[in-house]
Amino acid sequence: MLRQVFTVLLFLGLADMSALPSVNVTEEADDFTYPNRLMWRISGKGLESPSYLFGTMHQICPEDFVIFARFCTGEFIFYNPLKRKLLETKQLVLEVNTYDPYFWAGMQNVMYLERGLTLRRVLSREQYLLVEGFFLDSLGINIEHYSHVRPFFLVSEIYPHILGCTPRSYERYLAEIAMDNRIRISGIENIDDQIALFKGIKLEDEVYELIATIENYYEVREQFQQMVALYRKRDLVSIKKTPDESPEEQIYEDAGFITERNLQWLPVMKEMMHDRPVFFAFGAAHLPGEKGLVNLLKKEGYDVEPVF
Repeated sequence: MLRQVFTVLLFLGLADMSALPSVNVTEEADDFTYPNRLMWRISGKGLESPSYLFGTMHQICPEDFVIFARFCTGEFIFYNPLKRKLLETKQLVLEVNTYDPYFWAGMQNVMYLERGLTLRRVLSREQYLLVEGFFLDSLGINIEHYSHVRPFFLVSEIYPHILGCTPRSYERYLAEIAMDNRIRISGIENIDDQIALFKGIKLEDEVYELIATIENYYEVREQFQQMVALYRKRDLVSIKKTPDESPEEQIYEDAGFITERNLQWLPVMKEMMHDRPVFFAFGAAHLPGEKGLVNLLKKEGYDVEPVF
């Protein structure tokens, strides 16, 4: 279920960020070896300048938000690899550019149930009472206000509560650096890609995910904490080597959330890199494995070397 937790967090949106906390990093970080890295340098195969690939965690509590800096004293950071490598490039590429004013308007097309459907119709009576009670007791939300919202997006309302904080976002952090330095921001996918992705999820699978998240609330919270620990260790191997997939994990793989998107992104990444140096920032779940982006780029003949 760990990958399911990580995958759902890909689509929860970006939260407002507080000031970046101080970071304490020890030299033991050097003990991590391939492929336990979050940032990779892409060069060779005719590239005039290197590009970078960074695995993000889309939502994370402020106390767990680290920039993997070195030589930090209080609030003073001598070396910030995220900012330094981003400033070496000409373009920040996220999974989707949420700073595009048309993005959120387009998402309205997939947030709501089809005409004539309501939550009372797509959920059984027992399921509706479970959801209604959880949202009212745990979130203080009257579910009637969400009567036409798709179950998937109801799950997104639950996750900040599971985190127990107002989340921060690596994408937002990087985007603010890019905007301050006039670096172009774009998405590897456009709004049409996002709409097609969400439409690929079956309604019954969305219902299953919503009910499973509520029924396994404390388990999901514990597993998310485990995922954060793995991320802070940059342990992509352990993220990939989770137990056999549960039904809810298979839902997202069937919908093409990871593997298919990696294969679709690869030619776009190649075209972008040969045009200008790029800093790619995608969910860390897209990096490891045989069909992860690190391995796919290597198979294309690029030199892909760990940075940190």
